[in-house]
Amino acid sequence: MISNVFEHSRTDFHYQSCRDLDDKRGYTCGFVGFTTSAGEALTVIQEYLKVKKDQPTGFEKYLPTLNEFSNTTRCHTEPKDVDLYGFTEAWKKAACDEKFRQVQVDVADQNILRPAIYLANKAGIHSDLGRLIFYDTALQHGYENDDGISLRSIMRLAGKHSTEYDYLNQFLRIRRRLLCCFPDEVWPESANRVSDLMHILENENFDLQPPIRLESYHITIEGDEITDKECKGSENSVSEPLPSDWKTMWSHHNQHNTSHHARNRFNFS
Repeated sequence: MISNVFEHSRTDFHYQSCRDLDDKRGYTCGFVGFTTSAGEALTVIQEYLKVKKDQPTGFEKYLPTLNEFSNTTRCHTEPKDVDLYGFTEAWKKAACDEKFRQVQVDVADQNILRPAIYLANKAGIHSDLGRLIFYDTALQHGYENDDGISLRSIMRLAGKHSTEYDYLNQFLRIRRRLLCCFPDEVWPESANRVSDLMHILENENFDLQPPIRLESYHITIEGDEITDKECKGSENSVSEPLPSDWKTMWSHHNQHNTSHHARNRFNFS
């Protein structure tokens, strides 16, 4: 939920979101910001097509363009440079389908959450707060490569420290500097999310016990928020909430595992 506030300035999961942030990454869609330029949105749509089988989804006509878009060799691409007219409306309409929302959760779980938890365990980070910090960094920065700004890069730059507090403090300071110095107009503005994470760390709220104040967003998480709003006016409207917060999303990976070393449950290289 905390990362959702950082992404959308709201506590409910914004599955319907699909917009151009003017960050040269195409459209940014869904509750964790799947981009069209990196092929993440395409992955979600492909998984949704598998779930729907032969049923129409509204995305079929965009597949050739999305494939081309995600395979571009250019570092920066504008949505207007490709034929995606009506795509944002198609995404918002599909988000009224519980199956599409669940696909978003599953793709985020597989491609962001699980790797983030694995890398946190590898770094000796086991607290809820530490895992949140790794997840939020993987969500925004990526984790696959040591490219100077990714989760792996920040881990390398943070080095080793005697306590989890010291490590996370150094980690967040490095991340904030990277965001503030990034050569665009989008990432520097997002450095306040790191300020809020640093405030949680300074309060030593390693278990993420509410209330949690996110001062930069003027939101206090009390722990009883409605995280999934019903999508009205659709025959596929959601009646039951999907996994409701960050802790719920990752905690099932540690079911039946009483130790903190959950990395053995995964096969990441």
